[in-house]
Amino acid sequence: MGKSLINKNTLEIIPIKNTEDSDMLRILEIRNLDEVRKQMINQELINIEDHKKWWLSKKQKDSSEEEIFILRKDKQTIGMFRFWFDKKYNAGNWGMFRDVRINDPLSGIFIEYFAIEYFFSSKLNKNDNLIAQVKKGNNIEKLHTKVGFIKENENNDWILMKLTKDQFSICKERIRKILADSNLIK
Repeated sequence: MGKSLINKNTLEIIPIKNTEDSDMLRILEIRNLDEVRKQMINQELINIEDHKKWWLSKKQKDSSEEEIFILRKDKQTIGMFRFWFDKKYNAGNWGMFRDVRINDPLSGIFIEYFAIEYFFSSKLNKNDNLIAQVKKGNNIEKLHTKVGFIKENENNDWILMKLTKDQFSICKERIRKILADSNLIK
């Protein structure tokens, strides 16, 4: 895989192995924002020492187990997403977050579209199923639904959503049109 999965003018998706220390620090800053942190499974503030250890271990991890990507806009780190195979659900699992201070309504669908497109062609895709665990009340639920995720299960706090490769294929052209009309892709 090259340095960047996509580079449309100012938008880049970069594997963690090709990142810089400034990306690590910016991701920690974004992750610890109240609005972002409240949507996480682990809602604790993360200190710099723990984050550095985590980051370095992920940069060295075998990509057959987990893949992490950093998102940049205008060369500034704005978020990240990661994939892993979840044996509990026998499906790929993923999470993403972005800097909520950036007022760009299409950045979420841009990130989600390319992340999922990548997942279904990656070695982490073992059976064409991808799940997402979403905190109730998180706006990401609406975005996941737009790209084809369906609710599988829920409890008082969390929703388990699932997307198959076939479901994503059905929604793909509509999403590509939205992104193309906004000049985010050709």
